[in-house]
Amino acid sequence: MPTRVIKGSYRDAVRRAKAFRELLKKGRAYTGKPEVRRVKIVYSDNQDWGLENGGLKIRTHGGWIELRYRDDRQLYRYLYNGWRLSSELKLECDERGRLLI
Repeated sequence: MPTRVIKGSYRDAVRRAKAFRELLKKGRAYTGKPEVRRVKIVYSDNQDWGLENGGLKIRTHGGWIELRYRDDRQLYRYLYNGWRLSSELKLECDERGRLLI
């Protein structure tokens, strides 16, 4: 994986650890140890991903891959109403194993 992806995952882990410590201080943590329920892959730099030809292109260790996506209201707002994309892309899977962006 690109170094930028590893750094993004590290930042996500640090955010989760800080949030757990805050919950622990307030007495709202469910366990004594932090627990990861969903794994996220964070692309923190837009050099490693982009929207092209109706698909999402992502750089991996094996080269570029393209993911097709369904029509979405917010995507149309981005394309036709002047919205800008964030420089950070987060990927995670839901309970059924579908990829969420």
